[in-house]
Amino acid sequence: MESDTSDTFATQKTPESGAEFEKAVRFPKRIKYRGRVLATIYGRCKGRDSYRVAWEVAGQRHMASFSSYSLAKSHADALVKDLAKGSQSERVAPGASP
Repeated sequence: MESDTSDTFATQKTPESGAEFEKAVRFPKRIKYRGRVLATIYGRCKGRDSYRVAWEVAGQRHMASFSSYSLAKSHADALVKDLAKGSQSERVAPGASP
């Protein structure tokens, strides 16, 4: 006897499933590279419906906003690698002159 229904069920939820996700991840999230905090992700709050990534270049603080946590995290991960190498490029410091 064969059945069309599967005996496996999806037990994992998507990483960004609203309020449950907000409770699971604690903010601010510090992104480290070899033990040094080089970027920080701030969660959504009242009046702001975006995730923010903050970092410093040459003593100046910079921020970028993203609509989803996954976009903010991927940007922060790439940014941290650039900062660890000592990069001060446009990507690391938006609006900076070379």
